[in-house]
Amino acid sequence: MNRFAALIALLVIVGCTTPAKHEPEEVITLKPGTAADPVEVWVGVGGTGIRTGDTFAVTVGLDIAQPFEIQDRHARPPAIATTVEFTSLPPGFHAVGQWSAPPPVRSLWPDGHSVYVGQPAFVRKVRVDKKVKPGEYEIGCSIRYQACNDRYCLPPITCDLPAVVNVKQ
Repeated sequence: MNRFAALIALLVIVGCTTPAKHEPEEVITLKPGTAADPVEVWVGVGGTGIRTGDTFAVTVGLDIAQPFEIQDRHARPPAIATTVEFTSLPPGFHAVGQWSAPPPVRSLWPDGHSVYVGQPAFVRKVRVDKKVKPGEYEIGCSIRYQACNDRYCLPPITCDLPAVVNVKQ
């Protein structure tokens, strides 16, 4: 399944689609996984016809290579909790609500703590003020995670990716 189809399916499954007049765009930014960091990260924006006054979804998605997993957002130290946040919003753009997250699963570690595996996605809505002028805007997104397998954990990673939004008149 290509990334565009996967993004559409994911947004429908988690119930975070934008109104029908907005069609999801393809993935905007991508950080590939590597041997040192087996987690691919992507950012996408729901809606190609975003206008002033609209609300749209920003999705930060992961593709975690097997057999790795990352901690859930409520992991307690010394574990590294996964965090997702906006690092910057242009003037006139406002985050709505909190980040939604998929339900975590049980780790393969003996204590069975909560983790994310596979392709989890985090979604948050953003509203555009009616006073925003048409144009291209960049939203800064950041995710911090630590990939672990059943024997060891890799160093924590912070990944900063922009989401580009085109506001139309």
